[in-house]
Amino acid sequence: MATKKCSVSGCDNKYRSIGFCSAHWKINKKYGTPTPLCWCGEPAQTHAGNQGASILCTTHTLTARFWAYVDIKNLDECWEWTGTKTAANYGLIYWNGKLEYAHRLSLEMDGRPVPSRWHACHTCDNPPCVNPSHLFAGTPKENVMDKVSKGRHTYGETHPNAKLSNTEVKNIRKLASEGMFQSDIAHTYGLNESYVSELVAGLKRRDILDKE
Repeated sequence: MATKKCSVSGCDNKYRSIGFCSAHWKINKKYGTPTPLCWCGEPAQTHAGNQGASILCTTHTLTARFWAYVDIKNLDECWEWTGTKTAANYGLIYWNGKLEYAHRLSLEMDGRPVPSRWHACHTCDNPPCVNPSHLFAGTPKENVMDKVSKGRHTYGETHPNAKLSNTEVKNIRKLASEGMFQSDIAHTYGLNESYVSELVAGLKRRDILDKE
């Protein structure tokens, strides 16, 4: 004899009662229907055992979870992310199977998708802010120029990965101009000879050239 199945379309679970499997029987008991809909008309993401579940589709469940981590204030104020943040204080959220930047998602949910390789930039200069009115999509160049205009762009000896101070760069170029072999300069400063060559040619640390 064939096993009787749930009457809900697409469900192959074993029948329990009144035409439903155990899971759909519980959902029906909780919501009054085995297949509740989100307010937008899409199937709700319901869980029979989750008493705190709301009747929302997958998209609106994610959206509700997103804004639960935001300290929303007046429109002209920063809405700061209260969830997980990066070391640089940018918000992070696990979204559709991957980790996403909260400020980037805020722009996309506002109907302004950020193209691939572009950045979600802040007019407020406040990394945890996700207020869409404080955000705009910008190219990598526009993002850097925005940082420079606000004095946040690190370069030269202020960059955390800088190998040399400004004084050392100037000394290396001076020694090279006086005829010292680049291999000897590299040995003196503990550098790769190709890096010294790029310094002398002005391909590296061009900020020092601008000041000389």
